[in-house]
Amino acid sequence: MLDEVQIEAIVEQVMAELGQGERVRHGPPPLATTTHSPPTVGKPLRHESNLFPDVDSAVTAARQAFQQLQALPLELREAMIAQIRRTARENAQILAYEAALETGMGRYED
Repeated sequence: MLDEVQIEAIVEQVMAELGQGERVRHGPPPLATTTHSPPTVGKPLRHESNLFPDVDSAVTAARQAFQQLQALPLELREAMIAQIRRTARENAQILAYEAALETGMGRYED
């Protein structure tokens, strides 16, 4: 059984590895902005019709997309995820603003 000191050492090691992985894989976080005016938001996307005629078609397309993604090499999938994270960080203020606007909760500045 692990004692409290060993558990604390394991937690510190894992936290250090997670912090290191975050910097190495995804680069430094974007610089904080101090602006308090709402960010510039692009035109909302609107679909005049449904993308799929029914739920079954949507589920079938999702299953096929998953299988195609699963067949890709792990390194490529990791690179894709890193890019998604990077883009989300770069657009965090806009995403926060849209979420606050949609839900009426929170402050996008935070």
